[in-house]
Amino acid sequence: MSIVRCPTEVLHHIFCLFCLHCHNTKCIPEDVDQNADYKALLALTQTNKRWRTIAMPILFHYPNKHLSSTYLFNVLNCQPNLARCALSLDLSISDNRAGRKHCSNDLITQMVAERVTKRSFPEPLVNKGQTSWESSLLLNLCSNITRLAIGEEGALDLRRHNLSQWEGSKLPTHLKYLEINMFIVSSWLCPILSSLLLASPELDTLVFRGYGTSLWRHDCELDVDTLRPVMERLTNIQLLGHTLGPEHQSAPILYPLIAAACNLRTFKYVLDALTCCNWGFYSPNLAGPHYYLHQSPSYIVGMLKAARNSLQHLTLDFNRMRLRSESMFISPREIHQFVRLHTLEIDQNCYCRHQLGRERLGEGWDKATYLADFLPTTVRRLTIFWTPGAARCRCSGCILYLGKRAVAGHFPNLEIVQVDIPFISDKYVTHGFVPERTWKKLKKAHVKEEEINGLRIKEAFEGSGVETRIRIWYATDGVSAYVDGPSHCNISRAFPSPYVSFAREPVPVSEMDWYITEQYNG
Repeated sequence: MSIVRCPTEVLHHIFCLFCLHCHNTKCIPEDVDQNADYKALLALTQTNKRWRTIAMPILFHYPNKHLSSTYLFNVLNCQPNLARCALSLDLSISDNRAGRKHCSNDLITQMVAERVTKRSFPEPLVNKGQTSWESSLLLNLCSNITRLAIGEEGALDLRRHNLSQWEGSKLPTHLKYLEINMFIVSSWLCPILSSLLLASPELDTLVFRGYGTSLWRHDCELDVDTLRPVMERLTNIQLLGHTLGPEHQSAPILYPLIAAACNLRTFKYVLDALTCCNWGFYSPNLAGPHYYLHQSPSYIVGMLKAARNSLQHLTLDFNRMRLRSESMFISPREIHQFVRLHTLEIDQNCYCRHQLGRERLGEGWDKATYLADFLPTTVRRLTIFWTPGAARCRCSGCILYLGKRAVAGHFPNLEIVQVDIPFISDKYVTHGFVPERTWKKLKKAHVKEEEINGLRIKEAFEGSGVETRIRIWYATDGVSAYVDGPSHCNISRAFPSPYVSFAREPVPVSEMDWYITEQYNG
């Protein structure tokens, strides 16, 4: 059968394959290939009338991610019903992104004038505030959206153009995903955030994403008591790039807000390399001295006490930051309070005290039970973000001991153990300047050393029924290897985030240095 004669349902399914909203759970994924998908979807709207009828609503599932403002508002002005098809909006996109062009002033003025009360409508519309008018107009038109990302880069300047000015306007009431994506959190955001939360009875996921960290001004206030019913309905909270501790500006606002979420099933706290670089944390894949700041895993876990009976998936990634005192570690008692925890992704430094050194630990230096004592028996999948350093041999002993306990049947629910092992691949950071040939030998030695460590871990779990995955990755090269056997690794090209990769064919270890160099250089 020719595709031209395919039933409408089949064509709709095929066209949806090009839609970012239909095939990604993130509101703002970083995937350059999506540009090609949207170009293909846009091309389908220009073929014939039948295909255009099917493709246009799909194209407007995520209207302002790839479409220009001129095209977007011209179409919405002619076909306002398409606004009902919008399911995701990204109001944090920078105005300076490639290809970004504002719609004509006359068209925006006309569309806004039809929806804003005369007493509050400025005439003429000034170009300086046009971006915020566009964002406000989109938010007013697309009231059926289920995902929304907002930011401060002029894209959501609703302190001047707030929704109370719109005639017959209403906030989106079907939001399931809300992302706050910004660097400086000003006082004007709090009432907008409160309004969005209170208007979204179906909200399931709340994400705070920062650039390095987010600076919350002292005049920011949120009424936690009013928002408590909303927070109690949330099942997923993520803090991505945010630094949060008892001495940080955001603590008085975010801590009580998150602490009110008593039905959480998923919580993620992730510090990336940018966070650590900008704000002085130690990171193994960055140059410079080792810093010790007021980041406390114990403090983060303390926020989640209300969710101790519901939390199932917990991610704590401090980017291998070293802790400076005993009180900052998560104790076994604190982690065992989560009685339904199934998936645990955790930085090794959150539980392993070997990083404090032999002198401070005393008799505790020879202990190998830190991980086994720490791990709840309910956990099915464990991921350890490994930390390179002088105490690594002691810390690996904790993983080997866990393997023995698993073989003995002390962790009957444990199914998968993955160890993420990074190391610096920048010769200037690690060894100073060395000749290229010497550096290649050093890289090969690093691979061999990590492969041996990975195989020791695999051997420790043999007979337990637990699947082990040892992931070795170059922090700066963006290439990772999965230890698969005594002479082979599974190589994968990784994105800057160490969690996304595409599997490659197995490559002999002896050829790994050449493979990494050639693949990275294209």
